[in-house]
Amino acid sequence: MLAEIDENSPPPPPPPPPFGARKAPRGRISAAADCNSAGRRSFAPSSRRQSLATTGTHAAEWRRARRQSEPLVPLSAAADRARRADPLSEHGYTTLGPIASGAFSMIVRARHSSTGRQVAVKSFSKARCSRSALTSGAMRAEVEALLALRPSAHAHVANLIERCVSLTSISLMLEYCAGGSLQRRLASHSLRRVGLDEVEARAVASQLGRALSHLHRLGVAHRDVKPENVLYTDGSHATVKLCDFGFAKAPPAPPRLPRLPRPPALPALLHTVCGSPQYMAPEISSTGDGYRGPPVDMWALGALVYELLHAQPAFRASTLPQLSMRIQRGAHQPLSTSLSPRARAVVKKLLLVDPSARLSAHSLIEQPWLDEQHLQHSQPP
Repeated sequence: MLAEIDENSPPPPPPPPPFGARKAPRGRISAAADCNSAGRRSFAPSSRRQSLATTGTHAAEWRRARRQSEPLVPLSAAADRARRADPLSEHGYTTLGPIASGAFSMIVRARHSSTGRQVAVKSFSKARCSRSALTSGAMRAEVEALLALRPSAHAHVANLIERCVSLTSISLMLEYCAGGSLQRRLASHSLRRVGLDEVEARAVASQLGRALSHLHRLGVAHRDVKPENVLYTDGSHATVKLCDFGFAKAPPAPPRLPRLPRPPALPALLHTVCGSPQYMAPEISSTGDGYRGPPVDMWALGALVYELLHAQPAFRASTLPQLSMRIQRGAHQPLSTSLSPRARAVVKKLLLVDPSARLSAHSLIEQPWLDEQHLQHSQPP
């Protein structure tokens, strides 16, 4: 049996190795000793190449102490099972429930284990993304855009909190918006064919205009502005955030060496045809010469503002070719005569076919309809 050890007395020296035993390398020990809460001493070899003097009584004591440490193994197995049951646990989060899912990613609601903060987690499967260069590129573009926006943390952007990488997935922890999407809110108004109150529509348009002005100032183009990608922060429906940067285009990362020149904010022209057809600007598919990102966002915002005020899309057709033709001509549905002249003017200036004549985000927030003195909802700066 192992003898009890006084914790205040120094441990006895290890027995000398038998004749011919290999000596431990200098600077290392051949065995490590510690005392558990019961005062028992356990031994563990420091490496396979080092051996403990396992002759006679010493070998029996070593085997008995090794068996006493066996109950620690199931704790590790339980933790491993917990990680498999909730993959976010290894990052310090607890999954609360699903939000949405796609072919290559899924979004869940989670809570940080230490702070209790709720987040939206968008996870990409590495295996699935590796099978498609297009999907892998889209994932990288979204991560780059969110990383570019993260330091500023604009009030009307669903910002990235942190990025967590595991062996099988890449998870983006984003700000959670509990109020649902703008699309869901418009759906109830669409049944009655009545748009939002002009005051509420103006507040949403102002917040999105400020978000896009911030994006464009940093050289980021969203390229998929639509009601589904606008979320309310809570049930009061007073504050919105722009989300889903899957089609975003961000500037290349700055060089690590400060003496090298910084790359341009954005390529002069973009060529990828992307977005949702009812909100796609005419220059995206009209020619193969390319287009600029910010004017595309402003066209989409114009179509969204029209929908806010009418609860119906600005461009409607029975087929995609017909829809594309109407967009190329800028032939949106008539504006309601009940709207204020300032509201009608903003929609018309956003839905101009010529990108150079279209309102910029900075010019939009200076329009009289969106001026601060006309807004009844409080706005973060």
